[in-house]
Amino acid sequence: MKKWILLTASAVSALTFAPYAQAQSPTSSADQSGPARARESSGNTLDEIVVIARKVAENQQDVPVAITAFSGQQLQEQSALRVADIQRLTPGLYIREAQSTNTAATFSMRGQVQTDVLATLDPSVGVYVDGLYWARAYGINSDLLDVASVQSLKGPQGTLFGRNTTGGAILIQSNDPDPSGFSGLVSGTYGRFDERSGTAVLNAPLVQDKLAVRLAGTFLKRDGYVRETNSGVKLGQRDSWAIRGKILAHPTETTTLLLSAELFKQDALTAPFRTRFVSSDAASNVQAGFTLSGPGAPATRAGEGIAFYNAYIPVTQNNDVVTLNLLPRSYAKTQTYSGTFTVDTFFGAIKAIAGYRKVHAFSPIDLDGSNIPILRTNGFQTLKQYSGELQATGKAFGDSVDFASGLFYFHESGDDGNEAYALPSLNPNNPNIFVGIIDNDSMGVYGQATWHPTEALGITAGLRYSADDKGIETRNKTFNAAAGAYLCSLAGAVAPVCSLRRRDSFEGLSYTLGADYRVNPDVLIYAKTSKGFRSGGQNLRAAGATSSAFVPFNPETAYSHEAGFKGEFFDRRARLNIAAYYSTVKDIQRTTIVVSPSGQSATIVGNAGKLRVYGFEAEASAILFEGFRVSATSAYTKPKYINYVDPTSGADRRGERIEGVPKWTYSISGSYKYDLGFGMLGLNADYNWQSDTPLQSYNNPADPDNGGVRAATTLKSVGLLSARASLSVMDDQLELAVFGRNLTNNREPTIALYLPAPLDIVATQNREPRTFGVSATYRFGQ
Repeated sequence: MKKWILLTASAVSALTFAPYAQAQSPTSSADQSGPARARESSGNTLDEIVVIARKVAENQQDVPVAITAFSGQQLQEQSALRVADIQRLTPGLYIREAQSTNTAATFSMRGQVQTDVLATLDPSVGVYVDGLYWARAYGINSDLLDVASVQSLKGPQGTLFGRNTTGGAILIQSNDPDPSGFSGLVSGTYGRFDERSGTAVLNAPLVQDKLAVRLAGTFLKRDGYVRETNSGVKLGQRDSWAIRGKILAHPTETTTLLLSAELFKQDALTAPFRTRFVSSDAASNVQAGFTLSGPGAPATRAGEGIAFYNAYIPVTQNNDVVTLNLLPRSYAKTQTYSGTFTVDTFFGAIKAIAGYRKVHAFSPIDLDGSNIPILRTNGFQTLKQYSGELQATGKAFGDSVDFASGLFYFHESGDDGNEAYALPSLNPNNPNIFVGIIDNDSMGVYGQATWHPTEALGITAGLRYSADDKGIETRNKTFNAAAGAYLCSLAGAVAPVCSLRRRDSFEGLSYTLGADYRVNPDVLIYAKTSKGFRSGGQNLRAAGATSSAFVPFNPETAYSHEAGFKGEFFDRRARLNIAAYYSTVKDIQRTTIVVSPSGQSATIVGNAGKLRVYGFEAEASAILFEGFRVSATSAYTKPKYINYVDPTSGADRRGERIEGVPKWTYSISGSYKYDLGFGMLGLNADYNWQSDTPLQSYNNPADPDNGGVRAATTLKSVGLLSARASLSVMDDQLELAVFGRNLTNNREPTIALYLPAPLDIVATQNREPRTFGVSATYRFGQ
């Protein structure tokens, strides 16, 4: 209780600092904290990118933080229509669908990644949509609807954006209502695999300059491209829709109220897992033999299984054909509501943000990717979150100090479960059932200030204290057919409910300390050090004969040192931003899949030890001549375990790979606009390349199958090409476009799942094939 009292008192102290600030000229809330965006320029200079990395709207080139940002228009021109498309434009960022459902996504930044989306695991890259923290990834992997901008903040963001941002933060800003005029658009797309999508946006002022509403909606339907032979259906479908409504009101000249409501739904038969590798001594081979021929000598049946997989794997990997015993389905429905109230003051602005988000999802999956019943699961989630944040931003002591401070509260509750069937011919206990009922609270207080002793020099210091109180009730069990009864998976639990409860508290201190120097009006150099904090948690899928299997894992802390350069040249015709960093991560959280000899699986999370990461990111843009822009990015990431002791076996695992982290990435893109007299021609193309990328961490030289597992779980170096051509007529009101994505038709795996012994099987989800199509957009009132 004393901690909570101290925390609240500190927050009040931080927020009441504002009255001691010297009076400034009144500034509108839009200027202080409006959505990040690109301020368009003429064809002879680069756009000015406005970001909110420090809670206020600033030119990206003035912020001593590594940021990659794009406006909604820029994303559209480069055919970046989904959240996952941001990856190919952003150095050092890697995004992929979650293994358990394609409605969710996992983000990797600067060697930091959380690969699972369990409700008891927090991500290392935080996602904020219109200022609201989205704790769970369901619904994130969707189309970008009426987006003003997307920003990627690199490195620990623990001071201003809270815990669970040890790798960085993604900020997505949608367009706010505009009370100054009536406007909108209607857009439609048709593409390969009978892809049909449509978007409509309407902005309507209700009271001139006082009250406006903005409505946006989109839908996407697409047929599948992978044939499942048992059912004859095509997998890899898309079927989703989203609607958003916003109301903006200016009750007085100094106050702003913004209300937002968003609904999202997806329900589709999605891309399947495909068997890629099976060890010769895997129990999966015996299971396959039993499935094909019935009970018999295990050695004989194993031989039949090996022969089956040797024939099946080339077919399913080289063709869009699978044979499954369960069709993969991804269902997610989310509701998101938020409200932001801003008051302009003599020192800056005070802002209150409140939000609610509810997620309901389920996803049956055949994880081994064949018609042999090796392992199939059905995940189900019902989760809801409430959050509130109070911010104060502005200037103090004349213009010499910029500050941001605030108080944050977050509550989450609901259930996350999974039902798994493994090796039914060999395993008497089926299904395995994991259910976790969570009840979490988090609170934080933060303050950051930048002092300008001279016009050119800035010194920044920030501090944040975070406290988490997490509760869980597990109901983990398995059904024994012979006994006709449930058996509890954890010691101390009593059948048939098998309930065990625990509550744990975690706390952490994050900081930022840095200096920046304006060499001239166009060149900024900076250096900073920071600490980030990722909350600890509990093992939802714990299973074991001792109570030690139900122990929590500790918080993860990241220490990062960064130096950067930001410059614009030739009257803003060229721009170069470079950042280099060195980070260490202690008590790093890692997930281990444990499979018992009978096939019963459990997921255990523990603290692996220490990770070191260093690297750099570089971005360059230039206007070579009027209308023609070229951009290039590059990133190098070198992670290495300094200490990694397996949390379950105690084995030394320092030699394992860092999953989802390519060592090298680069991209190059070009855009050209030419006035034809009757309309504007636009040409865009981008090519991005990444080096070999581990899709699983496994690396055990003592295992005879190590080479096969590594090869099956590695995405080979790959380059992807996308292009778009458009023609705008009627004073840019009507745009017609053709586009192509993955024009190189790379079909390598993007997701790999390794099921350890005794299953010893690797299954993958492969990249979607080349797609292309046409679109038409009509804008009015703009």
